[in-house]
Amino acid sequence: MSNFTKLGTSPQESALKIRQHFQSEFGIDLDIILKGGPFTARQFRRKVNPILEEAVAKKHNVSVAELNDAYDSLFANEDDDSGVESNFNFIINQETYDDLKAARGGDVEDYVSGFANLMTQASGLSGGVLAGTLVAGGIIAIGGAMLKYVVSEMAKDAALTLLKAVTNFLSSGTLAVGIVLFFLQALVQLFLFLATLTREFTGLVLNGTTHNFVVNNWKEGALQGKNDGIYMDAGELDSFMNNPTVENQLMAMTTLTVEGTSENCYAMGLFSGAKNFGFLGVGGYIQFNSDDLEADQSYVAMFANPYSHTSGTSAYITTSPIGDQSDFYNKIYENRSLFTTVSSYSNGWQAYMQSACNSEHGDQSYGIFVLE
Repeated sequence: MSNFTKLGTSPQESALKIRQHFQSEFGIDLDIILKGGPFTARQFRRKVNPILEEAVAKKHNVSVAELNDAYDSLFANEDDDSGVESNFNFIINQETYDDLKAARGGDVEDYVSGFANLMTQASGLSGGVLAGTLVAGGIIAIGGAMLKYVVSEMAKDAALTLLKAVTNFLSSGTLAVGIVLFFLQALVQLFLFLATLTREFTGLVLNGTTHNFVVNNWKEGALQGKNDGIYMDAGELDSFMNNPTVENQLMAMTTLTVEGTSENCYAMGLFSGAKNFGFLGVGGYIQFNSDDLEADQSYVAMFANPYSHTSGTSAYITTSPIGDQSDFYNKIYENRSLFTTVSSYSNGWQAYMQSACNSEHGDQSYGIFVLE
């Protein structure tokens, strides 16, 4: 198993570790800031970010302007007021992909805490030590820019190890400080989720195909609930996977040549949703389309954590138009379970999808979806 899978603790323990890290390293008390809420994920992050940027810049002897320039050059993002946080894809190795795909029940929840712990470790490191922590944890790259660099450098030099390629990227002067800021911002978001459990569904989506996937009009769908690629029957999504530098939401599987051997690496996208009013909980579906496939061919990830019924997920593959979104959601909602699989063969396209959920009950639900 990869180190990524061995780091799991309870959400409360992970939140405590993050809080202690911010306090000891930067003198920032996240609990005090949190008490000024309630906050949405975006509101909390915007409250913390200016304080965090000042602290990181001071610790690494750069200006805030230099820090932000380094961050933007690595992780060009869409800064808007949509209310939906953008999560970059994490590129994982074969071992971690296999571990995540095999997760069932409580193991699904453990991965979220394990991911939080890995990010906590990474945010206090730099250069080769940071690279070693990520690679040992099964993470090859974060976002399209870093992946492109690692793949390109290893293709040019057959003797270059994965660890060295990642180290070279993470040791590039001021850019390395931008990496540190990225990890810390990810931790801010994880802290809010783990400390308050205000989010009621958190999902990981793994892309085991050679297709780049888009979720049409994802921002509008995440908030308004009924728009093309996302349908929300209850609640809303407050964070979602996105790769603005390559203009897709979930990147295709990539092959690396490591010491003369070809190895696959996979994009992992994250999303989270919460109730917005009333007592309906959160539930909806995400439709993944690709320019490589016909318009009606897609993967659909359904998730639900309702107050009055059991939680669960469902995997679905379309080969014809969905039609009425509400009727379609109700149909796949009835098939929700702790583990589902579906296969399809249509016009030369062979597809497989699976979904796993941690539990049928509880305030917080976790899911892992695999597209192949």
